[in-house]
Amino acid sequence: MLSLLRALLWVVVIMDLLWPVVLVTASYGMRQYEVANQAATDGPRAPGRFKKWLKGARIYFVELGVTIFLSLIYPLGWFDCFRRINRDRDKSKPPVLLVHGYSMNRSNWWPLLRRLRRSPELGYLYTINLRPMFGRIERIAERLGRKLDTILAETGQPQVNIVAHSMGGLVTRLLLVDPARAARVGRVVTIATPHNGTRSAVAGAGANTRQMKPVSLFIPGLNGQPLPAGVRFTHLFSPHDNIVIPPALADWERAQTRHELSGRGHLTLLVSPETAQFVTRALTE
Repeated sequence: MLSLLRALLWVVVIMDLLWPVVLVTASYGMRQYEVANQAATDGPRAPGRFKKWLKGARIYFVELGVTIFLSLIYPLGWFDCFRRINRDRDKSKPPVLLVHGYSMNRSNWWPLLRRLRRSPELGYLYTINLRPMFGRIERIAERLGRKLDTILAETGQPQVNIVAHSMGGLVTRLLLVDPARAARVGRVVTIATPHNGTRSAVAGAGANTRQMKPVSLFIPGLNGQPLPAGVRFTHLFSPHDNIVIPPALADWERAQTRHELSGRGHLTLLVSPETAQFVTRALTE
């Protein structure tokens, strides 16, 4: 029995190491394909290819390391293990809800939460596990709305601020199409959100990935909706994102504030110290 448990443990560890390699390699391969196609139409390549290759290799291996790390701590997200983070926080300030992306859970926020908790300017910090994992974004937004109501009832605050990564930004925007919901949100920070869709969605599973394709009905439908006037939107993106591809789709011009953080992959943005600084400024200034 003991040897069987050991064998199962090794299988889990190997899978935790293997799937990030497949994911990051395939996604950067797809990104490189899109970049190469664009370069072919732009004319001859500029000199300095070796330096670009070294930079690309560094970005790849950092993203791979971050993906492996987040994969290993993924089980922590099955439990609300971040509740203690609010033990010494100021309840009189607007609470902050962190919304993760596609197929992930609240454990993704652990590195960023450790930095945000040092900011006394921020109120209570909350996380959520979006469900159904592979369901339509409309159904996921309903769950987010219920979490929003719970937070406001618990803190007594009139509004909550939202920080959303990847698909979480689309879920948030869809929720705020409802004016009653939008009135209860002050600021939204989206990180690496495919506001214009992403071609990597063809490799995903579930109804929500189909909705994130640039050619889907969902993306132009959502972008055709006016942004709520009372909500301030800030967008953080990277031109080296390996999930939001091609790079031209990474920016979101409708946001009141946009910031490019070069040299980071899709998940590396979550653990970057610069991201924590940017989020804190966006929520307090």
